[in-house]
Amino acid sequence: EAAFNTLLGAPLEKLAHQHLAAQASGPQGLAEHRGDAAAIGGGVDLQQAVHEDMKANFSAYPKIWGLQRTDRNIDHRRVLNLAVFLKRRGASLAVTQDAIDYRPGDFVTCTVAGKLTHIMMVSDRRNAEARPLIVHNIGQGAREEDRLFEFPLNGHFRWR
Repeated sequence: EAAFNTLLGAPLEKLAHQHLAAQASGPQGLAEHRGDAAAIGGGVDLQQAVHEDMKANFSAYPKIWGLQRTDRNIDHRRVLNLAVFLKRRGASLAVTQDAIDYRPGDFVTCTVAGKLTHIMMVSDRRNAEARPLIVHNIGQGAREEDRLFEFPLNGHFRWR
């Protein structure tokens, strides 16, 4: 059920394309309500880090799933939980429509079809207009695509 398994460490510029595309798997992937990374910058175990933060600060996290306590098997796969976790860790950046603001390895959250939360990672590759491609899974397997500004963006994060 792991949807987004990868090791994200320095340099993120190469990992966003080379490693993510090779490791992402699962039918849901980064789509709808889930994202999962085994480790992020500096070898942080994201599953463990999100679980520990949620356990200590449960009231800071969304309650839309009706849970009364943490669930270490799914909490780190929910886009809204990841957004809260990254904000609490100071990784939040301004959401803009300027491609230059998005660097390889950045996480970007958006809303698909007006209601589905989604997470993408900025690739190290760019299109002909210098807009960065993104790596994501929106139900068709992991893909690197030119879709950064296709959906309304609502989060931009850089883990360093």
